[in-house]
Amino acid sequence: MAKVCAECTMPGHTAFTCPLRPRKALKRIPMKKVGKIGKKLLDQRATFIAENPGPYYCYYCLYIGVEEELDVAHVQIEHFYTKNNHPELRFARENLVLSCSFHNRDKGGTDGPEYLAKLDKQMKGKNNGWY
Repeated sequence: MAKVCAECTMPGHTAFTCPLRPRKALKRIPMKKVGKIGKKLLDQRATFIAENPGPYYCYYCLYIGVEEELDVAHVQIEHFYTKNNHPELRFARENLVLSCSFHNRDKGGTDGPEYLAKLDKQMKGKNNGWY
């Protein structure tokens, strides 16, 4: 026996999955980092931005020769040596670099020297025409 919707009386689906059923609007709640470490990292970013009023450039973009200024809303504070591999450097000021979202996402959980080697390899390939 085919399922019949109690909402629209059409076969093939139920009232729960009915596309014509009115839905409640979802509340958009901004996500916040919770816990002592998350709060400390947010404070670290705010302090870094306050101490360095700009202009902002991505460390990795400059490394490959792209000099494009970042807006303060788009600049990301990134750990050169990852927090997972080097927890002792998690709050060290000298471990922080500015990054654009692309390079921050591309770097992921890679340590800085390994990522710079990857960028070097990509740049060599680009110069040889097979990038």
